[in-house]
Amino acid sequence: MNAVTMLADGTKVRLLNPSLKGVTIDTIATQLAKICRFNGACEGFYSVARHSVIGALSLYRKYDKATGAAFLMHDAHEVLTGDVITPVAQALSPPNPAAWKQDACRVSMLKVAGDRAIEKRFGVDITAHMGRVHQMDRELLHYEWDRLMPGNPDAAGIAPPHRQIVPEDLMYEITGYGEGWIYDRSVFIDTAKLLGVRG
Repeated sequence: MNAVTMLADGTKVRLLNPSLKGVTIDTIATQLAKICRFNGACEGFYSVARHSVIGALSLYRKYDKATGAAFLMHDAHEVLTGDVITPVAQALSPPNPAAWKQDACRVSMLKVAGDRAIEKRFGVDITAHMGRVHQMDRELLHYEWDRLMPGNPDAAGIAPPHRQIVPEDLMYEITGYGEGWIYDRSVFIDTAKLLGVRG
């Protein structure tokens, strides 16, 4: 199979063996700023880029640039796959957990391949910081569902974090939508520069 996708800058990338040589942070920022979280089911437009910036700046303030950079780029594989929401990934997974050894979920395989390509091209180590990245993702998920999907009964099922990492000024950014994708793109690029992500 020769599955190929095209990026915003015209670069064609093989999904099963991606190379992002020559792809700039501008391209990543542009696409992530145009992808809406939660399959577009949230109030207003809340981009993957905005989600990434809020988590990245939160982790940078609490830990360091490398941890923040890992979060900033942890969803960057979505320029290749789109934002495959969790229920879809679950539906495409093998029904029998034992089958994972022979037939791992293709969505997960594409995400991992994309992450490795992102790490190589942009000089970030998502893998080394995955514990803190995952913790931040869960915390943001709770706050995002609470603020952007009121009335959704599933929101109550996402446990609040044991300790808050997201500062109040960044918490505002979750519902401070309205500036549009161009603003989110610009802030993503500025944050990448701040955290030392290769351009």
